[in-house]
Amino acid sequence: MKFHIKKQLLDETLEIVTKYSDPINSLYGFRCILIKVENEKITFSASNGVINIIKSLDVDDVNIKIEETGMFLIQANIFKNVIKKLSGMITLNQEFSTRLEISQRNSNYKLTTNPISSFPEIEENINLKKIEIDTNEFRKAIKSTIFAVSQDSSLVYKCINFKFKDNKLNLTATDAARLSYYSMNLNNYQYSNEEFSVNSKDVKDLIPADAPKKITFFFNRIKMGIEYKNTVITSRIVDLPYPDIESLFTSMDIENKLFIKKEEINDLINKVWLGTSDKQNRLEFTINKSEISVLNKLDEISISVAKTQNFKFEGKAFEFDINYHFLKDALSVFEGDVLILFDKNIQKILIASDSNKESKQLVTPMRR
Repeated sequence: MKFHIKKQLLDETLEIVTKYSDPINSLYGFRCILIKVENEKITFSASNGVINIIKSLDVDDVNIKIEETGMFLIQANIFKNVIKKLSGMITLNQEFSTRLEISQRNSNYKLTTNPISSFPEIEENINLKKIEIDTNEFRKAIKSTIFAVSQDSSLVYKCINFKFKDNKLNLTATDAARLSYYSMNLNNYQYSNEEFSVNSKDVKDLIPADAPKKITFFFNRIKMGIEYKNTVITSRIVDLPYPDIESLFTSMDIENKLFIKKEEINDLINKVWLGTSDKQNRLEFTINKSEISVLNKLDEISISVAKTQNFKFEGKAFEFDINYHFLKDALSVFEGDVLILFDKNIQKILIASDSNKESKQLVTPMRR
């Protein structure tokens, strides 16, 4: 096997593909990239056991020149780091089954390859349901929900839920104390009441940097993923029932409404927050028509208080406590004016904004 390829092209490809390998996996094949060299294209495959990628580069005899076809399996991070040290046109040559030679002018590296049989077989995607979606909006949907997953709870709370309903694709994440929701409009809607969940760590890197403006989103009973020219990324679905969250919005009996700028409330909570411990994350709010007061106590250390009159309020004076991080995360998906709604018993806090109409953030107050 022997071919020549421009360093920048190979480097950019490896930056994407290596994200789907696992450098510490006990199965060595998951630490590697399988590279298949053919006369028409070079195909890169990687997997961490749950999510995988198959990405190909077309041979154009300018950026890529093939002398001899073949296939090899190489440790992903070491291979990527070697390529980063080079420039211009790189030559890769495998004369023996266990040795890959990489050269560029006066630089030369010899890397040991691994048995191709150690790489897991990536199953063909069959019986897929597909729909075209906007790439940037899908990224926005993930960004607007992913922070609400649990870090240490049951598996279902580590997932993002995907649900097709009423010409929309709804994404939901919750750790049982807060909930983040984003609703994507679909132009060519085909599916109704289809639902599945995926571990958030596999959704996080689902869309590579080189994805075009439109991508194809697909799923079946066991997998979901995206595809675009020369690239297919697939992740396993988590086979667990997801909590019904729609009733949380429809059953909310609104009694108090707070209209405030994101910058104002962020400034308020930042003034009192000293951030010395994740366990001391309670903010105590007192709200009436003329003033908002926020208090933060650190046991045997400090008491911080900040106030503002820059807001509008509809309702009766009340008090509540909230997790600083949960409030900060919920506000992060919005800009400018935000609307904060409180139910009659101050058991739910709903945050919304015209700056991101598709997103809703629901936070449960802390018990006193």
